[in-house]
Amino acid sequence: MIRIRSLCIVPCLTASLSIAQLGYLDVSFGIQGFASVNLDHDTWALRDMAVLDDGRIVGIGKILGPDGWDIVLMQVTAQGLPDTSFGNNGVVILDLGTYWDEGNDLVATQDNKILAMVASNELSNNAMQMDI
Repeated sequence: MIRIRSLCIVPCLTASLSIAQLGYLDVSFGIQGFASVNLDHDTWALRDMAVLDDGRIVGIGKILGPDGWDIVLMQVTAQGLPDTSFGNNGVVILDLGTYWDEGNDLVATQDNKILAMVASNELSNNAMQMDI
């Protein structure tokens, strides 16, 4: 079975859904085909996602914090559950110290590392490598 996974935007949640080969929702993924991570914020934007070799899904974007925009990373397991070994229940928020920090693109490497393209008031289109 071929599974197509994508991230959808739901208020205060990021959701991933899995669609089986015939176009039906794969209800074995997450909860009835949907996986979500609670961001506990009203204002955020998801920019990109990557699927690691072991099936984990990582998303990157920006989230409005108390001192401006910060980078947000989200991760769910191959089963579609928040990855509790990643950050705070599957969420990591990075503040680079400027008002405008955001994550734009992700690339997964063969050794399950993530290369992230980030930008801020003082940094523009800089790459950052993370071990996931």
